[in-house]
Amino acid sequence: MRWCDPASGRWRSESCGSDRRRAQSVAAHKREALAAGIDNDLIRVTWKKFCTRVIEAKAVDVRDSSLAEYRRTLDQFTTVVNPMAPDRVRHEDVKKFLGARKQAGDRDATREKHRTNLRLLFNEGKRLRHLQRNPVDGVKKIKSESRDWHLYEPNEIDALLASADAKTWAPMIYLAYTTGLRKGELLHLTWADVDTVARVVKVNPKRSNGTLLEWSPKDHERRVVPLTDYAVDLLQRMNVAADPENPHVLLPTARYRVLLTQDYRGRNPMPKFTERWRKLCETAGVPVGEFHWLRKSCITRWLEDGVRPHETQQFAGHSDIQTTIRYYSKVRGKGMESARTSSAKYVPGGRALRKSRANSVG
Repeated sequence: MRWCDPASGRWRSESCGSDRRRAQSVAAHKREALAAGIDNDLIRVTWKKFCTRVIEAKAVDVRDSSLAEYRRTLDQFTTVVNPMAPDRVRHEDVKKFLGARKQAGDRDATREKHRTNLRLLFNEGKRLRHLQRNPVDGVKKIKSESRDWHLYEPNEIDALLASADAKTWAPMIYLAYTTGLRKGELLHLTWADVDTVARVVKVNPKRSNGTLLEWSPKDHERRVVPLTDYAVDLLQRMNVAADPENPHVLLPTARYRVLLTQDYRGRNPMPKFTERWRKLCETAGVPVGEFHWLRKSCITRWLEDGVRPHETQQFAGHSDIQTTIRYYSKVRGKGMESARTSSAKYVPGGRALRKSRANSVG
């Protein structure tokens, strides 16, 4: 394909590849761009340079884990499409990529995540003037059905606690089941985040300072979650026995010291976490699933016991209340105290706080 550059008056050429249909699409896009007078505004870069620049631009306001997802999407897109430049990517290329990921066995939710990642990255590319149009525009959202999950009952939590080690897994299971904290939030919880007087726990980002591991909560969301009386008692006893050199509540000291010597950047602090969780479920004789089901069980109980959806959204850290409503029941209630009262209904081994049982769990 040859065309005259309006800025210099020189003739330029560009390979359109061996695919006739693709070549016609590229040529049509070039004609439209030249006719609209927009082609000269683009800052032309190679695809490899484009990937580097958009990742650097997004690094300003997203977590390292999100950047890792962006890189994974770009790597897989490159493998399937292998474009020469960002402005050469077409609507059909995005659909081809998503189709290839379906053939590779990706779930609908995973493919939708790829589509969303590409849309955000190409929008960033537009802002950087590397392309005029976002090729993801017009690609329909991939809808996925909600996967079945198990609502853990109190007797099942009792079985899990009886099978778990009392120093890390037992308190982590109980706190997940009664606060709805995510796995990453629990593992990065520090003693500074725990307020036993106000009976709350705070979810805050962490900045590396030689003693803390750098980490940010999902969507950079700060929030305050109520603690039950049992949780307060449990945490107070754990704090007395805690290693003063380890600021984290649940992260084992040996693992903490290892991570301090590495370029951590929000990686999984506990290797083989899922494997250990599934083995624990098997040992306890409860349905084997995701650790995240503890969080979903907690949030469901809040809603069923009358905590209002918008308050549940705040406690859960959902950026969109539709997430709370879509996956959990819609009910009404009393707020912070309702959530605390709801969680306090469960105490390991029974309905009343028994010191002997509390000591065995802590």
